[in-house]
Amino acid sequence: MFMPFRVFFNVVFSAVFIDFADGNLLLLRMPHFANKPFLSNRGFAYLALLTAIVIIGISTSAVVRYWSNISLREKEKELLFRGDQYRTAIERYVKANSAFPQSIDDLLQDKRTPVMKRHLRQKYKDPISGEDFMEIRDPLTHRINGVYSPSDKEPLKKANFPEQDQDFEGKTKYGEWQFVYKLPPRQPGTIPGQPGTTAGLPGTTTGQPGTIAGQSGVTSGGTGLRPSNKPPIQNPTQSGPGQ
Repeated sequence: MFMPFRVFFNVVFSAVFIDFADGNLLLLRMPHFANKPFLSNRGFAYLALLTAIVIIGISTSAVVRYWSNISLREKEKELLFRGDQYRTAIERYVKANSAFPQSIDDLLQDKRTPVMKRHLRQKYKDPISGEDFMEIRDPLTHRINGVYSPSDKEPLKKANFPEQDQDFEGKTKYGEWQFVYKLPPRQPGTIPGQPGTTAGLPGTTTGQPGTIAGQSGVTSGGTGLRPSNKPPIQNPTQSGPGQ
């Protein structure tokens, strides 16, 4: 009486069935597809489909990254434009009022002038984050002198900025792009609020036009007449020598 013992051995796509009886090999059978090639035509089609899916995935990812970069660069251009609009509006406000604005609303409706002005067309949003611009305040007056983006993302643009934005080169965050209006440097010998003056009036040092204290040939009254070379006239009542 034979005692059948079956061993199943699977290698990739083929299988071998072996029957043993009393330790002797009785039968060696191969599956019905064992005579076919290791990979059938259907296997090649499946492999080709997987390869195509991988290629399409890589291509799609590259296209998405490409258009994402283009969109981000357009947002960077818009950020530079809007930030410059705020900076220019602050400059106009300062020139009209001799002071920085207290709020962004002052740029939209300047009521300190006889005729209400609009230094800023509208309250722009940050194109990177979609939120409001953050305000920068002067440490002395605590008034607004600039704005910046609240985004912490790393910008694509790192160089070739306009002249007024040269400080942005090499920055690692959009929040470091600060659009600040800086007052022009004062000229030597001037008093704030009155350019070209040293004592309150243009071209004067003592308050009298055309006069300088201690200058020879100028009278104290500022008439510009030099003293006469004639000898002084004596008083008729004063006796001369020998009288």
